[in-house]
Amino acid sequence: MLFCQKEEIQINYVVVSIQSKQYKIFKGERIVVDNISKTPGEEIVVNGAEIAVVGGRTILDRSLLDSITSRLTVVDNYKGEKVIVFKYKAKKRYRVKTGHRQLQTLLEVAEISSPNINFDMEAVAEEVVKKEKVETAEGVKRMKAAPAGQGKAAAKKVQTVKGKPGAGAGTKVKSSAETTPRKTVRKKVEKLKITSQKPGTKKQAGKKK
Repeated sequence: MLFCQKEEIQINYVVVSIQSKQYKIFKGERIVVDNISKTPGEEIVVNGAEIAVVGGRTILDRSLLDSITSRLTVVDNYKGEKVIVFKYKAKKRYRVKTGHRQLQTLLEVAEISSPNINFDMEAVAEEVVKKEKVETAEGVKRMKAAPAGQGKAAAKKVQTVKGKPGAGAGTKVKSSAETTPRKTVRKKVEKLKITSQKPGTKKQAGKKK
């Protein structure tokens, strides 16, 4: 019988949530967060992670992410850089200048561990295969949808005759005389009658002898 030895996989980095903010951390890194009411030297434990990269592979399985525990040590509490806030109102002689320094805490990542860290590479491979299957299925759908759109565009081109849409090969293109309404034709005829009469053609009254 062959026994498959489990390899120890190192966690490259994780994304954790501290005080409703997400931070990308790895072992030995120092991060600056909003003020935490703890003295330097105390330890902070963060349970769970949003995303983890283990052995070069991205882990999205919630059961594995919930088992990750991050331990951070408080290094120092201090004030951040000053931010100047200046308010004014035009033509009101209102000028207010204030400054603000946010309280911050410096943390150092001491350890990132998980009881399920020594899982088989097959579990990670299955997660990757599932992701690849989903991506390939979406790609096939896009490929199927692309020719359908092109066919509709080609059909529209066939139906256009001399730049007029909707006129197919077997349809008859109406002339400009047929498309003009009857009222405009009557007005044109009346104008022609008026212009045909030459000036001075009115009947003159008979001269008296």
